[in-house]
Amino acid sequence: MHKRIDPFEFLYYIGYFVKKSYLLHRQKRLPCKVISVGNITVGGTGKTPTTIALALEAKKKGLQPVILTRGYKGNAKEPILINFPLKQTIDKGSATEMSPATLGDEAFMMVEKLKDVPLVKFPDRYKGGTLAFDALKQYFHIHQIVFILDDGFQHWGLYRDIDIVLVDGINPFGNRKMLPFGVLRELPRELNRADIIVITKVKNEELFNRLRLIAPNASIFSSEYKINRIKNLTGSSISIEEINNKRLYAFCGIAQPESFKKIITSISEDFAYFNEFPDHYKYKEKDITNIKKKADKLKCDFIITTEKDMVKIKGFKSADNILYIDLEISIEQGFYEKVFSSKFSQSSPYKAPLRIKL
Repeated sequence: MHKRIDPFEFLYYIGYFVKKSYLLHRQKRLPCKVISVGNITVGGTGKTPTTIALALEAKKKGLQPVILTRGYKGNAKEPILINFPLKQTIDKGSATEMSPATLGDEAFMMVEKLKDVPLVKFPDRYKGGTLAFDALKQYFHIHQIVFILDDGFQHWGLYRDIDIVLVDGINPFGNRKMLPFGVLRELPRELNRADIIVITKVKNEELFNRLRLIAPNASIFSSEYKINRIKNLTGSSISIEEINNKRLYAFCGIAQPESFKKIITSISEDFAYFNEFPDHYKYKEKDITNIKKKADKLKCDFIITTEKDMVKIKGFKSADNILYIDLEISIEQGFYEKVFSSKFSQSSPYKAPLRIKL
């Protein structure tokens, strides 16, 4: 029996195919290497921590990473350039514009964590990359600059040297339906375009074998989240032992709240309450005030959230004493060697890296 396709799902697929064909025939290429980090589903697969990890590794290897992001949910319409060496290339407005509302949650978090990595927020990543290259070319050799394309697997208008695709190890394809009736942006068979696939959150041997059939030419790696530090509003670290098995009130507004709940459970099994908000939720002061009141009634020792949520509430007076988890992604050995392979070898001389400040 053939699978019944919903008419709206079919319309989405037709629109997807037309857009893809149109952009591929007009694809543009930046003068430097481009690494794309993406997925085939909506929701959290770990693109932001992977992008951060790649940028840090690129710095270690003497490269100058530049992050190109559309800044999902960020309301700025003009290109915003951050952490560039020339003052006139830094954003189109003032420093007060540097907020989750302007940049988007994930872009703002990357700026907070990567103080010396240039970032361009603009939906047209080719134009954004061109602006970045013009600002950096007098300071760095062309072979030293590497663009990291955040959420780029469906950004067909820009050529990529390497496509890294993340697949959720817990729930890889949802109900296997395309939008709007499922989580799929593309059919799983499109993973055969990937150069590298990373299974995130948990090791999944069955999924590994399935992916090997779908994408026989891709290199496949496993990854997991690790708690780097637990911090308070001021950025001071708190040891895991301090909250181990203490009574916790946890809340988040992310695409996959269960993954955060699993991390919290690894610290303490004494959950008083787990409060789920919609993904990219815009908190109000009263939300945090109500959380603190409920936590007090439940006699909780700590209130804890994600770093993505903390960047949106850190300006609230009521946010004091709330903790957040600073996570990092740990990817199987050989991943970075594969990414930064001979494609990124440099035989030409280049200028010494410039110390970039805001």
